[in-house]
Amino acid sequence: MGKGFFKKLNLVAAISCLISVSALTGCDGCSSEPSGAITGTVYYMQYQPLIKATVRTNPTTTTVMTDNEAKFQIPNVRPGTYKIIAEYGNSNSGSASVVVFPEKASDVVVIVRPNSMR
Repeated sequence: MGKGFFKKLNLVAAISCLISVSALTGCDGCSSEPSGAITGTVYYMQYQPLIKATVRTNPTTTTVMTDNEAKFQIPNVRPGTYKIIAEYGNSNSGSASVVVFPEKASDVVVIVRPNSMR
């Protein structure tokens, strides 16, 4: 077997490896545009920190919970405008808009109120 055969074999192995990595990691790493992040704090009504509130984005990226300081972080978000929705229990929610820029963290404050007050 000649050198050409082994060069082709190495090329096929390299392409197979790249395809496997892409399949395992999803296409987030495929974008040439750098991602940003969303950070924020969730408060209940009169700026009382809201611990363990559920926070999600629209369009959907991921869902996280606030920490013991009512803060949250959503990393690896594609640049664009998002609505941040915070919920606590079945009857309390709030939302705010945020613009995400490449390689930057965009900070937002979300105020949660009883749904009956909306």
